[in-house]
Amino acid sequence: MRLTLGRAMTLFTLTLILLVSGVFYWRWTKSKDEADVRATSERTLAVDRAVKEAGAFLEQGDAMLKKLADEFAAGRCEGVSGAESCLLSALARSSDFSEATYITKGDGKSWQLSVFRAGDGRMCTRQISMADKTSRTECREAYQLLAACKPEGLPQEVRDEDDPASRYGFTTPFEEVPGKVIRSDISARP
Repeated sequence: MRLTLGRAMTLFTLTLILLVSGVFYWRWTKSKDEADVRATSERTLAVDRAVKEAGAFLEQGDAMLKKLADEFAAGRCEGVSGAESCLLSALARSSDFSEATYITKGDGKSWQLSVFRAGDGRMCTRQISMADKTSRTECREAYQLLAACKPEGLPQEVRDEDDPASRYGFTTPFEEVPGKVIRSDISARP
């Protein structure tokens, strides 16, 4: 078989096509590998950033609890009105919290005070008193935290089994020791 100019050109063209295809395939797989490495790196960075942001967000709760525990321990939150003032102040400092609750038992009379954000933006206080067996809810506009609350309906009657000091939230989950400050569930805003 004799090498003619036509055959040489065909052989040269086929060799060139194979060479270009090989280079293209090599570059394509290298680019794909580089893209995979970059995507993995970006995904890792995004996960790390999300973990840090979630941790910082959740640490707000611990900081709020510590501050409230310190205020109660220092006696700045005595009685219902003092507890309400401390809880309102804690909620007003951060829009990320929707509720703060204090439960106590003294002289055989337990009571619970919850300060929460209503759906319409008002700040409300719900008090359960076992001394007079009632539950009251009062609200105020968020910009009027120092103003008196306005009652929301009539006081509701509570039963002995509604005693807030006898429920799960009064003790830590793993110990039956009352009086400890604990974090409650996380809730999402609508």
